[in-house]
Order: sequence, then structure tokens, then C-alpha cells
Amino acid sequence: EGHAALGLARIARARGRAEQALTWLRLTEERFKGQGEVAQVAHITIEHARLALMAGRLDEANRLVGEALRQAQEAIAVGGARGPVALANAVWGGVALAYGRLDQARAHAHEARTLAEREADDLALVEAALLVAEVELLADNLQAAVNAYNQAQALSQAREATVADALTSVGLG
Repeated sequence: EGHAALGLARIARARGRAEQALTWLRLTEERFKGQGEVAQVAHITIEHARLALMAGRLDEANRLVGEALRQAQEAIAVGGARGPVALANAVWGGVALAYGRLDQARAHAHEARTLAEREADDLALVEAALLVAEVELLADNLQAAVNAYNQAQALSQAREATVADALTSVGLG
């Protein structure tokens, strides 16, 4: 149930419905904290950072990403759970990009991609590729930006195909 509410929060954020997203995040945060699921709390903190970034509250977004990284690393250290370190780095790169710090954004994108590959985190891989594309576009490196967007598209399509295959295998596709 908590995972579904987190998904609804992400959908609301993607649709620009910040208040609705915050409602879902608060509900989900209480549930995951009560269950001691630190990795999931880190995902929620990342969503809070994304909302702050969308609203232009860059200092808050930066603080929240740092908190999410600490939570993700705690989840790894304490319970061995896979914390969203790669995803947090991708969002941190977005914050650096919003500040106009292309070198920092590029470094976070590289870190996010490296960690996502190691952790086999498809979502973080896509986000890292999109971040690279944005950085290269702002750096006027158009060919690298196009290549990164194409990589993000290919990764997204591969992930969709995996989901479609899984649904088909259980008779839902």
C-alpha cells in the first residue's frame, strides 16, 4: 500500500499537482517510518526534493537531496537494503543544473550512471541519461545531448518491454 501511495505521489508531481503529491508523500512517509523502511523514506525525501526543485526552492532541494543520500547510505549500512543513492545523485545533478553549475551537474550525472549500472537501477539510469542530455544541451554540445536523449529513450523502451513481457507472461498483456 505504501509503494502504491508513493507511486501516486510521483504521478501527481509529474502532473504538476504539488499539493496532491505532498498529501500522498506525508501518508507514505508515516507508513514507511513506522515500518522502519529507511530506503523507502529516502525515496520519499527525494520526491520532496523534486517538489522543492520544481518550485524553485533550490536551497531546500539541495538540503533534501543531502538528507536523502544520508538516508540511502544508512539503509545500506544498517539493513543491507538497496538505498536510492544513484537516484539521489541524479536529482542532485538537477539541483546543480538549476544553480547553473554545469561541472557539478555533469559529475553528479556520471556518479548516478555509475551507481545505477552497478545497482541495475533502470530508473536511475534513465534519469542520469536525461541529466547528461540537459547538461550537454546547456553546454552547447548538441551531438552529445542528442546521443544522451537517444540513450534515455532506448533505456526507457527496454524497461517498458520488460514490463510488457512480464505482464504477458502472467496473462495480463
